[in-house]
Amino acid sequence: MTTYSMTCTCGYVMKEDAETRTQAAAKMKEMMNAEGIAAHMVEHHPGEAVPPVETIHAMIDANIEPKE
Repeated sequence: MTTYSMTCTCGYVMKEDAETRTQAAAKMKEMMNAEGIAAHMVEHHPGEAVPPVETIHAMIDANIEPKE
């Protein structure tokens, strides 16, 4: 199993353990649903507009990488 991570623009690092990058992205997307995104925005991006789920999921797909 490999640990995959993605760093948000705020510097917060999200990590998931999975067999493949695709599985890690799917797990992260489950966590970063509408509620998860809203909670992250309140905590780490106060005052910023909450982006659509699709935008965050596209960021996950583009940026999740094996942790070095």
